[in-house]
Amino acid sequence: MHGHRHPHVVEAIRDQAGKLDQVIFAGHTHQPAERLAAKLVGLTDPVACSPPPGWAPRA
Repeated sequence: MHGHRHPHVVEAIRDQAGKLDQVIFAGHTHQPAERLAAKLVGLTDPVACSPPPGWAPRA
């Protein structure tokens, strides 16, 4: 157990945040992202990733 604010964990988070803090496509994409998304979808269990019964997307 590392506990709260363990220096090793805090430093790893700080290091990663300095490299890449956020990615939002906001309606835009590119081929590498689409290829990665297709691979990730292929690795998922369709039953486990289904919406819960009664769920409906917002109109």
